[in-house]
Amino acid sequence: MDTATTALQRERTGAAVSLFLFLLTIYLLTMGGHTYAPDDESMFYVTESMVRRGEFDIPNFAEYPTVSGWYGVEGKTFTGSGIAQSVAAIPFYVAGAQVAEWFTPPFEGVILRLAVNTMNPLISALLGVVLFAFAISLGYSTRVSLGLALIWGLATFAWIEAKTFYNEPLMGLLALLAFYFMRCAHQTPRALWFVLAGSFWALSATTKIHAFVALPALLCYGVVIAAAGWRTGGDTARAWRNALKYAAGFALPVVVILGAGILFYNYLRFLDPLEMGYGGEPASYPILNGLYGILASPGRSIFLYAPPILLGLIALPWFARQHRLEAWVFAFYFFTALFFHARYENWSSGGTWGNRYIYPVLPFLILPAGVLFENARGWFAKSALALVVALGVLVQLTAVPLNFDTYINTNLSRSSRFYEVENSPIVAHARMVPERFNLWWNQWTLPKPGVVLGAGWLGADAPPGEFFPRYLSKAAQLGIVADPQQPVRVRVQAIDYRPADKPTRELEFAVNGQTLAHGKMQSGTGGEAVYAFEISASHDRALWVDVTTPDTEPTGTSPMGDELGLQVTDVIVTQNDEPLEFYPDLSIPPIPLAIPKAAWSWFYNPALMHWDFWWWYLYYSGVPRGEALRFSLPVLVGLLIVLVGSGASMLRYLIKGARHAAVSV
Repeated sequence: MDTATTALQRERTGAAVSLFLFLLTIYLLTMGGHTYAPDDESMFYVTESMVRRGEFDIPNFAEYPTVSGWYGVEGKTFTGSGIAQSVAAIPFYVAGAQVAEWFTPPFEGVILRLAVNTMNPLISALLGVVLFAFAISLGYSTRVSLGLALIWGLATFAWIEAKTFYNEPLMGLLALLAFYFMRCAHQTPRALWFVLAGSFWALSATTKIHAFVALPALLCYGVVIAAAGWRTGGDTARAWRNALKYAAGFALPVVVILGAGILFYNYLRFLDPLEMGYGGEPASYPILNGLYGILASPGRSIFLYAPPILLGLIALPWFARQHRLEAWVFAFYFFTALFFHARYENWSSGGTWGNRYIYPVLPFLILPAGVLFENARGWFAKSALALVVALGVLVQLTAVPLNFDTYINTNLSRSSRFYEVENSPIVAHARMVPERFNLWWNQWTLPKPGVVLGAGWLGADAPPGEFFPRYLSKAAQLGIVADPQQPVRVRVQAIDYRPADKPTRELEFAVNGQTLAHGKMQSGTGGEAVYAFEISASHDRALWVDVTTPDTEPTGTSPMGDELGLQVTDVIVTQNDEPLEFYPDLSIPPIPLAIPKAAWSWFYNPALMHWDFWWWYLYYSGVPRGEALRFSLPVLVGLLIVLVGSGASMLRYLIKGARHAAVSV
């Protein structure tokens, strides 16, 4: 091996490592850390069932409406999703169980889901590396191969899929590996490549049965490669032997893995090897309607959610000049997936960003675009390519900070979101993200006099627009902004619902840890009381309100499962006898752990002004703030350091990467 080749391999290895770390850190920094749909929630429970009890069942959906499944043996409930995702998540679950010991016990489920959700960022980063290797095998330069992987990872809805625990990223990684090893067989035919291609495709099918959509294209790919011996006019007998060897190499792992991972798994759950647990959705939806929805609808078109795939389709004829077989295979796979899913009423793939049914095909729609980047000449061509990529990144940036389920769970109908431009999720997110940022910016900066409900207030038991009555948790914050030259008077009316033989609890008020003297008077019976005190606005803007119940029994439990504080029926803050207005209610109650459906919906509840990041949720979840910060801050700092280092390294490859073996247009 000559020096130039060694240097090139070293360059590619370094670029691949930098790419992996860069994508991984971005995905870990921006992941949600929770489940988004019954599909991934159910797969989480399968992992938990395997680890805790050595079983495969999930909670009954009559009691846990956050899961979906089918009744099987012994009346147990089983999910229709494949087993591979849940098996792959076992190490993450076990690690999460260890980390959960650092936190207050009621929050174990929150930490476990956070840990399991770190799997898809890892899987997605690995997929980006395989795409990079695939691009290299097609003759693209290091720079263009890196660019294609980054475009896939940051300018398509692959970024949003990495935030979830959906099984499409794992299925997509395994399917891409199958096609990659078939590409290796195309370059240097060997039985090993067929064995690996068959193994990885079969594993993708055990992840999700939809992987069968890729099988026709993969088989055609293999058949053409295996038939090369006859086309070259060589020894016919040897060509037959090689073809049989290749076929056996592909088929053997397929039979073994599908037999164990699908048929036997189905038998254990339903006593029927062919029962998947999906139920039956007829393939009877008008195919033209499905095609329009997937390709051209204003609210669901894959070209709107992943603009760079247009470049791949445009480049396909030029790509075919250099790689005719791969061009046909990629196109065949895309159209197979397209026409298959268009026949079902759920062509949209349900509640998600983009279309996760098309997710596994995205790399094959991105790879042909490399010919455009390799041969872009002139300012106009380069600017056009950059514009399409930038548009793709911008679309993802409207979804990264905001849970896509938040808009889906508004009152708009499915048809409105899919077919009306103004109600498209992309348009809605482009509007909601800056609006939400502006609300929080005003909350953080407090630019005008007013009152802010901070952390620790539960949801208001009042009509929209009203702030009270609402319960307190054990501690809450009340922020006050006013003229520091004049005193501020605060009046808090609260009720402690307790039996007559129990002592009444007291509200205590403090600013910067200093207890405030206050007056209190009873207001009728039943524990009603009015607290009044006066402060100077020169104090810290946040007034900490603590609720304690020393030496008494709880009055009840909150949805979180802990002791419920007093109910505050009104808060009046005045200065110069003029009431101060309340800022918009951005208070976020803790996760209602005692109610599974409410705990799940806490992450996407439109009334809660969340940002869809794990570190945000952890801070507001009800986990003691000290515990949340001691865990989050070191992790975030470490990730940012790796992000900067890997980004700088990758930028060097993008700027100085060798432009060798360019594919000519």
